Amino acid sequence: MGEFKYLVIDTETSLKNKGEESVGNFKASPFHPDNEIVMMGEVCDTDDRVSILTKEDMSKLDLSMASAALDEIANQEVMLVGQNIGFDMLYLYKFDSKVREKYRHALIWDTMIVEYLLTGQRKMFCSLDELALKYYGATEEEIQWYLKRKSNEAAAQIAGTTEAFDLDMTAFLRKWHGVLKDDKIKEYWNAGMETEDIPEDELKEYLIGDVRNTEHVFLAQFDLAYKLGMLPLIRTQMDARLATIEMEWNGMFVNKSTLKSDGSGLLLDINILKSTLNASIMGHCKFPVGAIFDVSCTSPKVISAVLFGGLLPYKIKEPMLDDDDKPVLYKSGPHKGLARFKTATKLHEVKPGIPGRPEAVGSVQGALGQWSTGESVLKKIADKYKIEFVEDLLKLRTMDKDYTAFYKSTEELIWHDGCVHPTYNHTATATGRLSCSKPNLQQVSSS
Repeated sequence: MGEFKYLVIDTETSLKNKGEESVGNFKASPFHPDNEIVMMGEVCDTDDRVSILTKEDMSKLDLSMASAALDEIANQEVMLVGQNIGFDMLYLYKFDSKVREKYRHALIWDTMIVEYLLTGQRKMFCSLDELALKYYGATEEEIQWYLKRKSNEAAAQIAGTTEAFDLDMTAFLRKWHGVLKDDKIKEYWNAGMETEDIPEDELKEYLIGDVRNTEHVFLAQFDLAYKLGMLPLIRTQMDARLATIEMEWNGMFVNKSTLKSDGSGLLLDINILKSTLNASIMGHCKFPVGAIFDVSCTSPKVISAVLFGGLLPYKIKEPMLDDDDKPVLYKSGPHKGLARFKTATKLHEVKPGIPGRPEAVGSVQGALGQWSTGESVLKKIADKYKIEFVEDLLKLRTMDKDYTAFYKSTEELIWHDGCVHPTYNHTATATGRLSCSKPNLQQVSSS
C-alpha cells in the first residue's frame, strides 16, 4: 500500500443563529456572520500528538508561515481527512481566503461518505460515534442497540422525562470508555450554552477524542478500501465532494423582492385554480340538496371518487325524531314549538368521471378501496381522455410544488449575503444519487 501523508482536522464552532435575524433552523452554519471557529484540532501521520488551536491562537496565526504545509495540501501531497469534512472546510474557507485557495484543490477523505460507499450505500449519515464503535471492534448488534438507546434518551430529554442510565448502558459505556465521547459537551449545548462559554479544558478533551477517533476510523477505512480495490471510486467521490463544497460556499443569489412578488402572484393563481377545481368537483358529485361537504381538490380520496367512482361522506341536517318517529320540538326558549335538528353523516355514491377500469391507467387500489391518483396516473388519463379537470389538476400540483419547495421555503433560507447556501448530501439515497436540501435547488421548476 505504501506510505502516505495525511492531516486529520476537526473544528468546534459557535452556534449563533437566534432572534429576528435567524435564518432557517441552522445551528452552526458557517454562513452566519457571527459564527466562527472556537477551537480546532489536528493530527498528522508524522506526529502522534493532537495539536489544539483556540480561537485566540487562530487569530494570531500567520498563514504565510504555514504556506509550505498549505502547498503540500494544494499539491495533493497530504490527504486532508475529516468526519463530514465539508463542515470544517467551509469554516476554514471563511477563516481565510488563502486556506480556501489551497484546500479547494486538496485530496480529501470524508469518513462519513467513505463508510456510505464501503457499505454499498446502506449506511447513511453515519455519526462518528457509530464509526468509532465499528472500527474499534463493536458488533453491529451492539452499535444498533446503542444508537437506539441514545435516540430514546434524546426523545426523553425533549419530553422532559429524562431518566438515569440503566445498568446495561452503564456497562456499555464502561466497556467503550475512551471510544465514545463524554455527553457533557452536548448537555452544555442542549442547555443553550454557547461553545465559547464551555470550559476550555473540557472542550479540548472532547475535541481530542473526536480527532483521535477520526484518525482511527480513517486508517481502518483506508486499509479496507485498499483491499477491496475501492480507492479509485472513493477518489472520484471525494473530488465530487470538493465540487459541492465549492458550490455550497458560492451559493446562489436570490432577489428577495422578486421572489416575494412572484411567490404572491403564484399563490393567487393557485387559489383561483383550486376554486375552479372545487367547483367542478361539486358539480360532478351532485350531493343532495342541503348537503355539507368539505370539498378539496388536494384530497386523494376525493380525487379517487371523482375519477373512478366511490363513496364520499357528507353531513346534512335532519329533524330529530322520538321513539314514535315524530319530530322532537323545542319545549322552551325562542324556538319553542319548532322542530329540533341534528347533523348526520352519510355516504354519497359518486359516479366515475372517466370510462373504463382504473387499472387501465395504472391506478392501484389501496386496502381501504381508494384508487391511487399520483402524477403518472393523472398523466395517462390526460393523454388518453383529454379531460380539462385532470389537466388543471396536474397544473395545480406543479404550481403547488413550486410554491412550497421553492418560493415558500427559499425566502426563509436567504442569508445575510443575499444568497442561499444549500447543503449537498452525498449519503442520503440508497442509489448513490446526490441530493440537495435547504433549499432543494435540484427541484426548482424551469417555469
